Amino acid sequence: MIAQDQLIGSRFEKCIVERLIGRGGYGLTFLAFDEELQEHRVIKISQDSGMDEVSRRRHLKTFLEEGLILSRLKHPQIVTLRGQGDKHGHRYMILDYIQGYSLRNVLDIVGQRQAELGCAWQDLLDPVTASALILSALYPMEYAHRANVHLPDREIFGVAHRDISPGNLILGVKGNEKGRLVLIDFGTAKTALTENVTVDQNLVGTIPYMGKARLQKANSAEQKAQYQDFWKDFRETQHDIHAIGVLYYQLLTGRLPFYGETSPQIIVKILDPEVYSQCHLEIASAHSFASGVLRKCIVYHDFSVPLGDQPYQYPDAASMRPDMEEVFHSLSGGKTVNDVLIALGKKLAHPELMVPIDGRQSTGQASSAEIPAIAAPGGYVTSLGLPFPHRRRPPALYASAIAGGLMLALGAAWWLSPRHSHLAEGALVPNDSKSSHSGIPAQAGVNGAGAKDAGHPGSGGEALENLDGPAQAPGKSRSGAGRKTDRDAAAARNTPAMAARGSGQPGGTVKVAALATLASETIQAGDVWNQEAFVQVQTMVREEDASAFERISGYLAKNPESPDLRLLKAQLVLMRNPASPEIRRDLVALQGVRPEFMHPNLFHEQVLFLLWKTDAATFEAQKTPASRINMVKSANVYISEFQPNAAYQQKVKAIQERLPH
Repeated sequence: MIAQDQLIGSRFEKCIVERLIGRGGYGLTFLAFDEELQEHRVIKISQDSGMDEVSRRRHLKTFLEEGLILSRLKHPQIVTLRGQGDKHGHRYMILDYIQGYSLRNVLDIVGQRQAELGCAWQDLLDPVTASALILSALYPMEYAHRANVHLPDREIFGVAHRDISPGNLILGVKGNEKGRLVLIDFGTAKTALTENVTVDQNLVGTIPYMGKARLQKANSAEQKAQYQDFWKDFRETQHDIHAIGVLYYQLLTGRLPFYGETSPQIIVKILDPEVYSQCHLEIASAHSFASGVLRKCIVYHDFSVPLGDQPYQYPDAASMRPDMEEVFHSLSGGKTVNDVLIALGKKLAHPELMVPIDGRQSTGQASSAEIPAIAAPGGYVTSLGLPFPHRRRPPALYASAIAGGLMLALGAAWWLSPRHSHLAEGALVPNDSKSSHSGIPAQAGVNGAGAKDAGHPGSGGEALENLDGPAQAPGKSRSGAGRKTDRDAAAARNTPAMAARGSGQPGGTVKVAALATLASETIQAGDVWNQEAFVQVQTMVREEDASAFERISGYLAKNPESPDLRLLKAQLVLMRNPASPEIRRDLVALQGVRPEFMHPNLFHEQVLFLLWKTDAATFEAQKTPASRINMVKSANVYISEFQPNAAYQQKVKAIQERLPH
């Protein structure tokens, strides 16, 4: 078994491991930071302890083939392989880190919100959005299904993923992935390169999304001979088609077509032809627009009949995409897939604004959305990729009538400003929202940046100065963060509003509800300080997001002794005031404190490094004997503790070079 704590702080190429974020059948996945390119990566490490020799050999072969396949697939919606090799006794892969929400997170957030409001599933995740998600997923699938994988000695045509499931599709919220689904985890992918390891005692894959053909694929020579008329025409890519159909059904209804409390119960449902019939009847009744597509995805196969004589199933994603595009365009009212999914990302960042379009709540019970938690082996979940369940408390009432009136007045002024005019068109998410992100599944990767107007408490310079007094270098530009925030704001202004459902319903109901929620959120800023909030604020600080000031201030008001918060405050302040005496005092006090959320080794290293940076900045500014002594002392403490660790050689070298002679 991999000693995961020993890998924290280890270096794989230019990346330093920060924490474990996923565990699967083929290994562990860690969040790491690329010091050279200054961005996060995912490191996937093979784990084969406890296996017999045959299983170990097959496991390593599968792990190597995943890297080989990913290295050949070049598509903006397929996770990129950045490197692979052997180190620290483990085989590893370095992958891009997708900032966003897995579809598992999306289903959990919508399910939680549905339970809070008691409304219908489609009131929160409408058919337009569900169809947009499926259509976006088909683009990388189509590329993989038709890819030519060039190898030194052969060429492979077509790659079947074979584990299309919510945990392996990530809705990006930043960068080039924003508003697109990214396909990850090709650990069970099938080409002519691989052996058939689909069905054995471990049943590799995610069971609720497997079809009858996946579960009962013939392995013995006798069965192959008996059903050869069927299997000679069946394509591996049809397993992916069944899975995407199951996912579409789930996004439309909030539940799985093949559901059970245990894996055997689910398998029994998958093998029952009556369940397929019931599934198609339900969709035809509730979502007739999707009936034709789903009938060609979720198909019951009788192996005794040749494939050509059975109900038609799409052979691959390319054959399904035109029908899915027709469904989406008939529903979308002219919006693009990217528009719809960007809007969804904004609502996921603020679940409290996720309300029924007509403003009403159902008087009945919410429909069941129970989903068996069967994880995909080798997968990693990102919402920024972290496996935390979604839990969010409903917004509290106003603290008092006075506070409520004040916020309503401020909100009205804000509402009428030209800067937020896009909300008048019915958009549910403000472009400069400053509400708390607590409750987003660990680090959703949404900027949450405040306005950049002069004097605004969320702007760069004034915000940081207020946190720790006047900055030493008030002229330092925050233009990088500013441009990023302005781009996000512009994207929000250009995002079309979600189509109103029903007839004649005015948009004012939604606006008033959104305004009240925003006011309540502002009063409660920093209400919940937990692992999820920590990871999010940590990334905001690292990216120099201007709104990090507001987030940290709100949390510190309620959690003034939190070691993790105090360290994040120190990092934020030192960006503007590297010689802050207040921060130095706090860093000294943090040397003997154990953090709540960070790994203790990483916490201690960051405290000592920031202490040295503060002393170095003070010495360069003052050149006094006392400042020289402090700098040399903090440098020697860091060097003595971390020089033996190869992960920190660059920092040790930088400190040694700046020591006074």
